[in-house]
Amino acid sequence: MKHKNLLSKIFLIIVGVAVGIAISLSTKTGAQNDVVTYLEERYKQQNVPVAGITVLQESPLRLQIVFQTTSEGKKGTPDDPINYHLVEREVILAARKGYFIQSFVTIVINPNGEQVFKSDTPVYADPKTLEIAPARIADSDTSKMAGDGINLLIDKLNLHETTAVVDISSSDGFQTLNVQLLTPSLKEAYNAVDLTMSLRNLISETNAQGAQIVMYKVEIKDEKGNILLNYLSDLQLRSESWWNADNFQVDLFPGSPPPAIAPQETNSPTP
Repeated sequence: MKHKNLLSKIFLIIVGVAVGIAISLSTKTGAQNDVVTYLEERYKQQNVPVAGITVLQESPLRLQIVFQTTSEGKKGTPDDPINYHLVEREVILAARKGYFIQSFVTIVINPNGEQVFKSDTPVYADPKTLEIAPARIADSDTSKMAGDGINLLIDKLNLHETTAVVDISSSDGFQTLNVQLLTPSLKEAYNAVDLTMSLRNLISETNAQGAQIVMYKVEIKDEKGNILLNYLSDLQLRSESWWNADNFQVDLFPGSPPPAIAPQETNSPTP
């Protein structure tokens, strides 16, 4: 009788371990599917042309992200560096939602499906970066303040022939300032780079009034609407990316941008 009880206990232990392993595997699979779905949705919202996301390793979590360029030559499109940055940004900030990714591989493919670029990036998220509070004012208010400030800068820098189009896009209360500068000549376009640099102080002042601009993007265009410079500054992650036309050579921004993020004044959102 005792022998039978012992066998029953062993059987129950084996079943318990098997169920535990199954639950653990199911949880891991669910978490992997969740992070892939989350990132796919984030990229879709921002029109980043991601062709696929693959889990390369479960623990620690490692991903492969493929996005597509429309360029068939050696020089990328104006959007390529921006999209590349947005791919990395969302992987880093996924930690806000509880997805802790240790590293990821980025592969860029051309319209023929051929690999034209590959990088392997470890992920580090500064806790202060993840604790930033969302904006306390509406996008329309932020857009008006930023637009008024940019018009003042245009006057200050004597860019009287430059036309500025300003708008704010946002996600989860974090705002992006989008600026298009239409210039009548290369000389005026080069002078408009000074405006691009001056936006950092303007953003600091705007954020101090309740906005939360975490990125700004500037397109400088010629009189025909061709892009001369496509520039992005990520003030949250303290990084920048840009594309410039062959006929618009500029030595851009050797230093990192100064902090322009409004200080934490409310509790950060729950991941």
